[in-house]
Amino acid sequence: MSDPTHPAPPATQSTAPTPPPDLPATLAQLRDAGHTYRTVKQEIRANLVAALSAGEDPFPGIVGFDDTVRPSSSARCSPATTSCCSASAARARPA
Repeated sequence: MSDPTHPAPPATQSTAPTPPPDLPATLAQLRDAGHTYRTVKQEIRANLVAALSAGEDPFPGIVGFDDTVRPSSSARCSPATTSCCSASAARARPA
């Protein structure tokens, strides 16, 4: 039974995106293509480091990230120079 004060939204057709035809279809083809396994944590960290290194906003849509969360560039550690991070970690460890 339909309610005239609240009509049903119009039906929309959704189609799944079609993957490119040259993608590997089997695990063997994926390995042969040179894929290396990374955990989700490793991939997220690599994406974050790449975005920070490129000066991009790693979290678009999060209001205030640039002003309150992101460290200043002088205090930021890069993968190549982690001395400030390892020194902080050493001080945080109990003796």
